[in-house]
Amino acid sequence: MKQTYSTTNEIRPLLDSMNHEQQEIFYYVREWYMKRLHNPDVEPLCLFLTGGAGT
Repeated sequence: MKQTYSTTNEIRPLLDSMNHEQQEIFYYVREWYMKRLHNPDVEPLCLFLTGGAGT
């Protein structure tokens, strides 16, 4: 997997533009990833997302 890096200054505007639900999902995935990074035995992440086009 190709690793990408962004600075805080690059990411902050994207996070600020997310609505509350989008932020909740982002931080949920981020928390899972951090746990998985340090412990490969953490259960795989399964999400079901739905919504209209462009939402």
